[in-house]
Amino acid sequence: KNQTAGEWSYSAHANPTVADETYSTTAADQREFPRALPVWKAACLNCHDTHTVQGANRLLREATDSTNKPKTGGNPALEEACYACHDGGGNGTLNSTANVPDIKTDFTTAGNKHMPIKSSEQAAGSEVHDINSNFSDTWIACNTATSRCGKDLVEPRSNLGVGVLNNRHAECTDCHNPHRVIRAANGLPGVLSASNTSTDTRATHSHAATHSNAISGALRGTWGVEPTYTGTDFFSMPSSYTVKRGDPGGGTVTSNGCTAQGCDTTPGYVTREYQICLKCHSDYGYTDNNAFDADRPRLDSSAALTGINPDGGTNFTRYTNQAREFQPNESRNNTGADAAYQTNNKRSWHPVMAATGRLLNSGTSSRGISGTSPWLAPWSADVGTQTMYCTDCHGNSNASATSVVPDAGKPWGPHGSSNRFILKGDWGASKGDTDQSGSVTANFLCFKCHDKAVYTSRNDSGHRSGFYDGTNGKGNLHNYHVDRIQKLYCTWCHVAVPHGWKNKMLLVNLNDVGPEAGQTGSKEVAINGSSANYSNGPYYAKAKLKITAFSASGSWDLNNCGSAGKSGTSLIANSQGGTGNTGGTGKNWMTSTCNSPP
Repeated sequence: KNQTAGEWSYSAHANPTVADETYSTTAADQREFPRALPVWKAACLNCHDTHTVQGANRLLREATDSTNKPKTGGNPALEEACYACHDGGGNGTLNSTANVPDIKTDFTTAGNKHMPIKSSEQAAGSEVHDINSNFSDTWIACNTATSRCGKDLVEPRSNLGVGVLNNRHAECTDCHNPHRVIRAANGLPGVLSASNTSTDTRATHSHAATHSNAISGALRGTWGVEPTYTGTDFFSMPSSYTVKRGDPGGGTVTSNGCTAQGCDTTPGYVTREYQICLKCHSDYGYTDNNAFDADRPRLDSSAALTGINPDGGTNFTRYTNQAREFQPNESRNNTGADAAYQTNNKRSWHPVMAATGRLLNSGTSSRGISGTSPWLAPWSADVGTQTMYCTDCHGNSNASATSVVPDAGKPWGPHGSSNRFILKGDWGASKGDTDQSGSVTANFLCFKCHDKAVYTSRNDSGHRSGFYDGTNGKGNLHNYHVDRIQKLYCTWCHVAVPHGWKNKMLLVNLNDVGPEAGQTGSKEVAINGSSANYSNGPYYAKAKLKITAFSASGSWDLNNCGSAGKSGTSLIANSQGGTGNTGGTGKNWMTSTCNSPP
């Protein structure tokens, strides 16, 4: 292989500087290797065996679900070939696994939530994953003499779930190309060498002061998709997808880790982590008619796909289309909200695909407030210009209450977690800084990035979010509410799936409930008294907030909140009881509905 391209010679499995672990005597004898053979010298035979056990696909070594050692027969189980070494040393394959990421533990720990990697966890009941060079899909042709789709590990969309939801699956090579991965924080193009492909023992992405969403070496050379949009509001689906595949190859690398082509999405290969995730978590990987509770994959107990509702039964019944949610389009005056709520409003999204452009203190997209950033490092720097990873929120649960970096020895990546939805911290339909019993949630997900003091204490220490009143002297309104309400839940005011939304700052507005909750047009939800709230998954979970008019950031006051006073057919009866609205707009409404909430 071409060492400049790095498709094998400098991969983590072939680089002598990286793959210097040696086989144990037992494992070497079983494989008929010389004893103490370094991994890099075993080369292809690390993972492939020309006389592999019956049942394995693609000559993968020991890749069946047989529990015998050595294995005899069984059903295909691709992950078992990877677990031979990536298991924390449990199999005794290598003499040392100190620098080998332990992936198996995340997937196999009892009680962990994880993607359905075992055949028994997949709806089809067998390994559906199958790379292919003889198919043609909507956005890629893999049936020509020069397509080489097999080399790039590409699968047909039907294998991902389009038209056949039972085919949905997860395998190691859906996210990683083991022939191309390198041990480096940067997986973008560049001339490779023994030194710059052995710089990080966990091949982590960079969590530097200036954060990005560029791929790490662990994701180098895999395949993914980039959505194209023609619509602009929250309900606009991608109009098409571009398949990204191939090894990035060489090229000049600038000081910030980007190539001469820029930190963008134009190259034909994967450059961003989200491109890998979206091939399964969007309508590229399943049918979506963009209707409420439609034909997207199910999460609840009626589906063989997952078996149980990972949220514990609070109306999270289907996947959401993350290509639609994360669309980076500010879309002023066309957010997807009703026309009555467009002024001072804008689309919002976590910057997974692109930066928000909303600066802290200055510029045309300023939050309009003084004071320091309400985020923790590294998010507190370069506000509005940073991007982030899906794996900043999704991955193995970590102990730190103020960081998303995995615990020592743990890998990055959404392999498995003790938390629902493979999240790094606690998140639930009614949880904020306290859980349902009212006790403090020490490992709450949001506060790993957002400064907890800004939201849960009386003193903001000068840190200010856009929810601020500088006119009437109330200051940070998150802090102001702490003194007046016994506990706060994020989902009273913010959407329960915080990927992206039709309103600014991911704010719910029960004066304007629409297609996202199965409604035609815009309707107001009735909220009667302090004990009432509104749950209708996936976006509303114990929601309470009603906004009569959006304010510019930094200029909120009580008159922005309250019932719009709609009646008749435009009113949705609240499931907690009643069809009216207690109180009027502003202060009166807030006093009656937020005086002593549950």
